[in-house]
Amino acid sequence: DYFSNTISFFKFNHSEYLGTEWLMKSIAEERIANGFFYFSPQTLLTKHFPIHYLMSNLYLSGSFNPFDIAVQNGLFSIYTAIIILAISKHLGATSEQMKFALFIAIYQPFSMISSIIWRDIVGQFFVALGGYLTLKSINKNTRVAIILILIASFSMVLQRYLYFFFPAMAYAGYLIVKGKNKYNLLLLPFLIAAIYYFNSQFYFSENLGSSYGAQISGISLWIFLPINLLRLFIGPFPWIQWFNFNDNTIFQISDYFQSVISISLVALCIKALTKRRQLTFQSYSSALLLVLLFIPFLFGALGTVEVHQAYMTTGVIFLIPIVILTSNYYKFTRLNLFIFIFFICANILFLISGLSGSGAGVLFR
Repeated sequence: DYFSNTISFFKFNHSEYLGTEWLMKSIAEERIANGFFYFSPQTLLTKHFPIHYLMSNLYLSGSFNPFDIAVQNGLFSIYTAIIILAISKHLGATSEQMKFALFIAIYQPFSMISSIIWRDIVGQFFVALGGYLTLKSINKNTRVAIILILIASFSMVLQRYLYFFFPAMAYAGYLIVKGKNKYNLLLLPFLIAAIYYFNSQFYFSENLGSSYGAQISGISLWIFLPINLLRLFIGPFPWIQWFNFNDNTIFQISDYFQSVISISLVALCIKALTKRRQLTFQSYSSALLLVLLFIPFLFGALGTVEVHQAYMTTGVIFLIPIVILTSNYYKFTRLNLFIFIFFICANILFLISGLSGSGAGVLFR
């Protein structure tokens, strides 16, 4: 009776996920009653109002079936893959390489479970779009570049407030790195510090200190950086948590496989930049900007108390166009298989060591 009922119900109880669906429904009900463009002052103050307002379009028919979100997620994951395809083309990829990029982007584990109830899959499209506009700005005159950077910033901010400054940060970093005076590289740490300082002064991000960036400005970030990098790339561990089949673990399987893909992309990207023979001058310059665009997502994830893997995963897609230019399908698949086997062995060792059930896995969520 799914398509004949205007309301469906399924047994799932995780308020952090369901909050997205509740907001979509609430905003849609207001718009149905008061007009397409209506929003109340109270709703305007809700968390991430713009993207939830956009996603509420799904419910404007008056049908509030939560599994409709799967269609919306599937559609936006395709949009994201097309943007990555466009970025790959900008870097000079061949048609075969562009197909490879499209394949990786569209089947990223991050968005494979389309029935997941969150804004992140839709939001990743706006992040990808912002990255594409930032990339297009580097060959434009100053006025056009500023306009593109502003549009890119407003696109990214739909997903998360902290991302508003990422395009400007990447663009400024690119100008410093590409400058003839290499002493300008010393300005990069001050640039990063300034961005996060000014970000903390904005009213709309006043809660970032306790949610998104609690550790980003403290010395603890640097003291525990190696450990937190390990936590970030490992993700939820051990993988056997999934077999609990409860509301806290059923979506973790996508995190497990995303860890494999993310590690592979970062490793191959580092290899591509250190051995740049396969990159032309133009593609290397564009690759440099994409890396500078990815780094803030990395620190944005490290700055949270929980070290959220999804915060980094949102931006790791910018490494795909770099990887496909320097690695073929065979190399990519072989490395992913190696990392996957490594994780399987790590899980087996975790089990036979008797640590399972001891709470040690909580260190990695």
